[in-house]
Amino acid sequence: NYWWDFMKVGFFDSGSGAHHVEQSFLISNPGIETLVYADYKNCPYGDREHEEIVDLTTQWVNHLFQEWCDVVILACNTASVHALRHLQNTLPRHQRILGVTYPACEAIRDGNFQNVVVFSTDATRKSWVYTTYIHLIAGNHISVTNISIPWLVQAIEENNILKQKDLIQASFSHIPDDTQIDAIILGCTHYPIIADIFQEVQNTFKYLKNATLIDPGLEAGKRFISWQKHHYHKDC
Repeated sequence: NYWWDFMKVGFFDSGSGAHHVEQSFLISNPGIETLVYADYKNCPYGDREHEEIVDLTTQWVNHLFQEWCDVVILACNTASVHALRHLQNTLPRHQRILGVTYPACEAIRDGNFQNVVVFSTDATRKSWVYTTYIHLIAGNHISVTNISIPWLVQAIEENNILKQKDLIQASFSHIPDDTQIDAIILGCTHYPIIADIFQEVQNTFKYLKNATLIDPGLEAGKRFISWQKHHYHKDC
């Protein structure tokens, strides 16, 4: 066994998405111990200001480290976008923290996708982080369209399927008919929870039905092993 087989990994999200990301990590990393915190009281984060997102995220991350987590995953895309760099620059070096946005952008590079749509919260869309990372990792030539879906997080938390379908349908309608999209990033941790509904709506648009859905949490889980090995050799 390696040391990472005994790691305790904390997951934080504003709501139910944390559990989805935890399960995604366990698919690729079945041996890790996990702890999940979700800030249901302040959910969603997507319509909050930058400073408030950073403050809320910092409080919860500190709680996870107080519970002896070796690594904390910001399962929330909005928190990853607004708070990850701040936390990585201010926390002690032994308190390691990762997000889910960068792995999704690596998936764009690895899949050689050229025309990408990112569905996200408004706070994530306004940050342009996905566009920035995709261009940094995969090249400036890649076309990236950012579309926010207001109120979808609430509809998911309320399990309001009819409202979910209506909101997703309206968002897909914002994509121009002549755009040859080959990848769709579900850029909010809540969205992959209803990936089947996204797929159902996507299939009603002929020019989008072959686009690949990308789940940032799943991509982060796949890449966690290589991150562990990198830090193992670095620490040695």
